[in-house]
Amino acid sequence: MCSDSTTHSSATRDDPSKNATKGTTIQFAFREFAPFEHSASGILTPWASFGSTLLSVGIGKPGEYDVLGSAAMVAPGIALSAWHVFEPFMAEIKSGEREVLLHAILDGGLQLWRVEEISQFDATDIIILRINLASDFPEKNKFEACVISTRTPALGEHVMIAGFRRETVECEEDEAKVVGAVRIAIGEVTAVYNSGRDRVLQPNPCVELRCPALGSMSGGPAFDKSGHLIGVLGSSLECEENYEDGPSYVCSAWPILGTKISTVWLNGLVPLPTSLLAMAEQHKAKIIGPEALRVRPDGIEYSCWT
Repeated sequence: MCSDSTTHSSATRDDPSKNATKGTTIQFAFREFAPFEHSASGILTPWASFGSTLLSVGIGKPGEYDVLGSAAMVAPGIALSAWHVFEPFMAEIKSGEREVLLHAILDGGLQLWRVEEISQFDATDIIILRINLASDFPEKNKFEACVISTRTPALGEHVMIAGFRRETVECEEDEAKVVGAVRIAIGEVTAVYNSGRDRVLQPNPCVELRCPALGSMSGGPAFDKSGHLIGVLGSSLECEENYEDGPSYVCSAWPILGTKISTVWLNGLVPLPTSLLAMAEQHKAKIIGPEALRVRPDGIEYSCWT
């Protein structure tokens, strides 16, 4: 367990894949993160524990970005996050007054990504981010992503959420620096709402957890007992003095798995348009239980499984 914030840095640059030499090989590994055996919420975990699967969301003007949320890498250049993190700033993001910079903390420093496109959907807080690399290739050109599951966790099961503690990213002379720490929350499933909890707080399919989660963890990945991503953190009750019971709400990932994606990070990676379901068929994403979904013209039909 880590108790102190640490400073990490990396040089920002144009997407290196655009000038990669012929024969350059890029690897993507899919990782599982099972909840810790001993339930503990609100602790800090070693900063590189989640590798490039866990991203912070920095929103601001060039030179300084406030870390306002988190995101989960699920495929090459594709991340999931929560709409409410971005919504207050969308007018300024569209006008160019604000930018979005994501970072992952690795053993070798920061891995940086620029958000190129934000796909928001009706009646759900979960969103798709289309991102481009903004730092050097990592060691051995190896990237990591979460394994997605369409599974519905059972009542009483423990789910783990990961995210960043709110800090500031500073960019000076093409170098980004961040002082930060990774926080986890582990909680028991107390309710499952496959049709949404209500029209305001959580209109989307979601899972309720008895655990605390801080605001800057919003959009961070939630993992079931098998270590598979079942969604991202939506809303939570945040109270510094007494918030051990939460509740926190995880937005289910399955409603957006068939959503059309018009472009991807690596040119020629997959036929376009695509979707996470299609990318999984081409082994560019990994989805457990895709047979639970049936894509229809008016949306996705879901068969709940545990």
